[in-house]
Amino acid sequence: MKKLTSLGLLKNDLRLMAVAACLTLTAPAQIATSFQPYSAPPYWTEQYIHQSGAKSLALVFSTTPGVSYRVESTRNLQTWVLEDTYYGMGQDIAVSMLQMAAAPPTSTPPVMVDPDVVNLLMRPATTTGMVLNWLSLDDGSAQQHHFPSLTMGAIWFQNQNYCEVFDNLYFCISHPPLQAGPVTNTVHATRDSAMLMAFENHYVAMIAALEQSSAQQRLNPIAPVAPDSQSRKFFRITADWSLDSDGDLTPDWVEWMAMQGKEGLQAITTVTKPDGSSYQVNANPFSADANPDSSGGLAPLDCDGDTIADIEDADMTSKQVNWKKILATRYALFALPTPPIPAEPSVGVEPLQINSQGTVLFPRHAWKNDQLVTLQLSPSALQDLAQAYSINDSGNIFGVGYDYNTVPFVMKSSADPPVALRAAVDDIQITGQGSQFSAKPGIT
Repeated sequence: MKKLTSLGLLKNDLRLMAVAACLTLTAPAQIATSFQPYSAPPYWTEQYIHQSGAKSLALVFSTTPGVSYRVESTRNLQTWVLEDTYYGMGQDIAVSMLQMAAAPPTSTPPVMVDPDVVNLLMRPATTTGMVLNWLSLDDGSAQQHHFPSLTMGAIWFQNQNYCEVFDNLYFCISHPPLQAGPVTNTVHATRDSAMLMAFENHYVAMIAALEQSSAQQRLNPIAPVAPDSQSRKFFRITADWSLDSDGDLTPDWVEWMAMQGKEGLQAITTVTKPDGSSYQVNANPFSADANPDSSGGLAPLDCDGDTIADIEDADMTSKQVNWKKILATRYALFALPTPPIPAEPSVGVEPLQINSQGTVLFPRHAWKNDQLVTLQLSPSALQDLAQAYSINDSGNIFGVGYDYNTVPFVMKSSADPPVALRAAVDDIQITGQGSQFSAKPGIT
């Protein structure tokens, strides 16, 4: 019996193979909305019956709010075709993979068209009514609108997500436990205006579905996939955790966490201006955080409250990690010359260390600025011979010295005063005290 087989799970990349009709289906996973950065979504398979009566094998996966998901397919594991992209709002999403049974014949077969998906963020207004935020259906920009006459009843807060089709628009609505500040309505583009009209016209029907417990909380497929004679197709889901829909330099999923108060994150950031006055910025993935002082810039969000702006924070979700992230170290490759062979072969010519300034230290040489220099003994040194051991980022070199005038030959005692082992060469110094490293860098 052929069945759906997992090909593996790689970080935020999930791959599946649909070989043929799956007769043994796994049960839906009962997983609450969670934020596990850069993880792949939980998934399962099930048989889905469309409104037309057609049956499909569906891949269902749970989403994380603020994460974008790409569903792709292939027949040869080389060329992948984009099936669709989805914006996670914490809802489950079902994708048709294989038609298992066609719709029964009818005199007037229904027209099956995949509707446009509208992701709405809905909150009660601090004044009256409600405020919607979304990404424009016309140009993808952040949009908002205030409905002063529409109110959110308690029934909404008993259902985290709402998904339903009206006027060929698939409304996916989520509502964090926050109020929206004052909003001044503007003129919206054509598709956005039509969407707002459909929302207002069907708002009563939405509430009725919630009250009757008939409202759906997941995004289901509308049109079944066409019959596939080859019945061999691979699927994969890729999660994009870097999505920043409103361009405010904080990823969407972090703003969703902040709005929902997950893991102690805060939805409001207080920004102090140079003159000592302050203002507040609200986390909202569908609304760029404009700077209220009219400077034209973006007010930095600090969702974990560690005083480090999200764009600079090493961990945007941890107050304990209160330091800035650093860029990966950049490097270049150079061919190093081989130093002259010393009189004492036991010293060797292998490089010992490189500091942050790019100086490479050898036992008796240093390579810097594409030049190999010999570390010379200082005329005032008490040693006849010295060997470098280490270099710090300031260019100070540490080592040990030898005195051939003593009989028998011994290293200088650590009780002797520090002396210069080598003269300064191109801002490089070598210091030490007998057979011990300097207790304090830079002793000369």
